[in-house]
Amino acid sequence: MINSFRNFIYLLKPYFAKNKFYLFSSLILISCITPINTYISVTLQQYVIDSLYSNVDFIKIFIIVLAFQSVFFLTSFTSDLWGKLYGEKKFLLISEKLNKDIMKKVLRIDYKNFDDPNFYEAYSWASREYVSKVESAKHVLTEVCSVLLTISALITYISSTGILILLVTIVILILSVMITTKINKINIVKKEENIIFDRKINYSKGVFQNRSNIVDVFSNNISKYMFKMYETADAEKIKTIKKYNPKLLFLNSLNSLITVLLNVFIMVFLSWQVIHGKISVGSFAGMLAATNSLYANLKRFFGCYNQIYDLSLYYDKIKIFINFKSRIECENSNEQLNNSLLLTHKPYSVEFKNVSFTYPNSNFTLKNITFKVKKGEKIAIVGENGVGKSTVLKLLLRLYDPDKGDILFNNINLKKWPIKSLRNEIGLTSQFPNIYALSFLDNICLYNEELTESQLDNIIEEFKFQNIFNKNGASILSQVSKQFDEKGILLSGGEKQLLALSRIATKDFGLFVLDEVSSSLDPNAEYEFNKKLFDIIGSNTAIIIAHRLSSIKNVDRILVINEGTIIESGTHQELIESDGAYSKMYKRQASGYFQ
Repeated sequence: MINSFRNFIYLLKPYFAKNKFYLFSSLILISCITPINTYISVTLQQYVIDSLYSNVDFIKIFIIVLAFQSVFFLTSFTSDLWGKLYGEKKFLLISEKLNKDIMKKVLRIDYKNFDDPNFYEAYSWASREYVSKVESAKHVLTEVCSVLLTISALITYISSTGILILLVTIVILILSVMITTKINKINIVKKEENIIFDRKINYSKGVFQNRSNIVDVFSNNISKYMFKMYETADAEKIKTIKKYNPKLLFLNSLNSLITVLLNVFIMVFLSWQVIHGKISVGSFAGMLAATNSLYANLKRFFGCYNQIYDLSLYYDKIKIFINFKSRIECENSNEQLNNSLLLTHKPYSVEFKNVSFTYPNSNFTLKNITFKVKKGEKIAIVGENGVGKSTVLKLLLRLYDPDKGDILFNNINLKKWPIKSLRNEIGLTSQFPNIYALSFLDNICLYNEELTESQLDNIIEEFKFQNIFNKNGASILSQVSKQFDEKGILLSGGEKQLLALSRIATKDFGLFVLDEVSSSLDPNAEYEFNKKLFDIIGSNTAIIIAHRLSSIKNVDRILVINEGTIIESGTHQELIESDGAYSKMYKRQASGYFQ
C-alpha cells in the first residue's frame, strides 16, 4: 500500500514541478462543483415533492426550481469554460514537456540497452503510457477531494433521519470494495498476460501500414506469416478470456447482487418510515437519492484506491525507464576534454589496440582487433555478413565499449572524449539511410543547419537534385514523404543514398564512417557516386565498409575480417597477389558481374 501511494505521488510530481496552479485550480474547481451539484439535486427533489403535497404556490416552486437550475448551469458553465480556455491548453503544454523529457532521456541511454527486451518494454511503456498516467493521477486526486466533500455533505443530510441506512450502506460498500479489488487484480493480470500478444497484433498490422513493406506484401508470402502471427496472438488472447472471464463474471454478478440487496433494503426501510409518518414523501425521495448517491460516491472513493493501485503498477514499469542509469552516454556529460583539442587536429587518426568485444547473450566475439588508420588515410573493411564489420564501427562511435583493449582517437583514448563532440566530428552514412518526413532542405541540413544559399545551390547542382524536383514538380522546401503532405516527394533507394551523401558534404568532417553506402546503385551510378564520395572525403580520414569490392580498389588499405578477427591487410593489389580470402571474394564477384 505504501509503495502504491509513493508511486502515485511520483506521478503527480510533474504537475508540482511544471504547473502547480493548473493542479490546484483543478482541485478547487472540481472538488467544489460536484458536492454543490449533488446536494442541490437531493434537496431540490425533497422541496418540490413536499411543496406539491403542501399546496405551495406554483410561482414560488417555479422560482426555487429556476434558482437551483441556474446554479447547475453556472457550475457546469464554469467547469466547461475553465476546461476549454485553460485546462486543455495547459494539459497539452505539460504533455509536450513530458514527452520531450522522454525523448531527451533516450539521448542519455546507452545504445546496447535497446537490444534488451526488458528495457525496451519499459521504454515502450513510458513512451506510450507516461503522459496519460500522469494525467490520470491528477484526475484521481481531484476525484478523491471531490468525493470526500460530497460524502461529507451527504452524510450530514442522511444522518438527520437515517443512521441505520448509513451504517448498512457502509457495510455493503466494504463488501463491494473487496470484490471490486479482486476484479481489478484479475484484470491487471489478464492485461499483463496479453501485452506480448497485443504487441504481436500491432506488429502484424504495422507491416501492412509501413510503405517500405508494401512490395513484399504484394510479391511474397509475408502476408501469410503476418496473418498467422495475428491469428496465433488472437488465439492466445482468447485463452486468457476463457481463463479469467468466468471468475470475472461471478464476481461482477456478486457485486451487482449486493447492490440490488442494498437498494431493496433502502426502499423498504424508507417506505416503512413514510407509512408510519416518520418522514414526508419529499424526504423519502430526497433520502433515496441521497443514499444512492452516497453509495455511488463511497464506491468511487474506494475505487480511487484501486485506481491508485493500478497507476502504481503502471509506474513500476515506467520508472524502470525514468530511473535507468547509463554509463557511456552520461559519463562525458560534463565535457571532460576541451573541445578545442578535438577541433584543431583534423584529419583524425584512429587506432584499435587488442580490442575484444562480445554482444550480450550472443556467441559472436571480436577477438584482439588491432589496426591503425593514419591521418588522411582511407581504409576499407570487408568480409562476409555477420563477421564483425559493423561492430567495429559501433565501437568507434562508442555505441559500445570494448570488453578488452583500447580505441584511440588522435592518440587519446576514446573514453576521454566528450561523446557529443566526438560524434559531431564524424560524418556517418549507411546502407539504409534514414529519410525523415521533413522538407528536402531539412533532410540535407541534419549535420549543418547554417548552410548559406550559395552552399545549398552548389549541393543542388552537384547532386543533380533539380532533376528530382523537376520530376516531382517539387522544390527544396517540399516534404520528402507523403505522410503529412500529399504533394510530398517519394525517393528511390538510389536517390535516398544521394540525399544521405549530400548531408555529409555539408560539413568539414575530420573522419568519415561509411557503411555500404552505394549498395542501391547500378554500376554506372555507383561509379559516379563513389567519385563524389571521395571528392567529399578529400584529404580527411575515412573508414569504409563495403561488399562491392570494385568500389574500394583505390583505398590505401583493405582489412579483411572473418569470424571476428582480421585475417588479411594490404592494398587491393597486394591482397590480389597473395591469393587469400580477399582475392577469392573479389574473383567471385567479378565473375558474377561479367558472366
